[in-house]
Amino acid sequence: MFYGLQKTTLVDFPGRIAATLFTGGCNFRCPWCHNKDLVYPERLGLLSPLPEDDIKAFLLQRKDQLDGICVTGGEPTLWGDRLIEFLLWAKSLGYETKIDTNGSHPEWIERALKEKAVDFFAMDIKQTWESYREAIGLPSCDISLLKKSIKLIQASGKPHQFRTTLIPGISPKSMEKLTQELGISLVFQEYRDPTIYEKAINREENALRA
Repeated sequence: MFYGLQKTTLVDFPGRIAATLFTGGCNFRCPWCHNKDLVYPERLGLLSPLPEDDIKAFLLQRKDQLDGICVTGGEPTLWGDRLIEFLLWAKSLGYETKIDTNGSHPEWIERALKEKAVDFFAMDIKQTWESYREAIGLPSCDISLLKKSIKLIQASGKPHQFRTTLIPGISPKSMEKLTQELGISLVFQEYRDPTIYEKAINREENALRA
């Protein structure tokens, strides 16, 4: 399930000192993705997943130093109930939990809310609806699922962010119509060229060395 660990972050989980876990696999094919090793099966297959027992041992060891965990990807919600069970385990230790998602699985968000497994949601809004399918490389994407996820997160009462990466061709102004339609505010993220971006996951972290 997990293919990378950043042991400490001050930016991935707003207001919290956290660890970030990277799940493998994604159902989108965004051309600008900087974590393609976690997305494309032929590249993911070259990596070894981290033993879950090792991750749990790390979180047990650091529970008095860290406030939360952020789970990103890839697309974490593809891991279904297994991820929810892991989040509930982390919460039993006192961790707050944050999920980064593309919003394509609202049923997972519903289950996570019902089980009280997630404390903070961050959902990526990739483009205007008219250009969405092209932007994510998925002509068959059901946009209604994304809209449902947005509504679930808005109504959840949980802290949340909706985020857009300012890739070439996107500006805050170009997203105005969408934000007005949805009644949301967007956090704009800097675009990083995936051909030169230095991956956050490295062998030292993967080895879970203290």
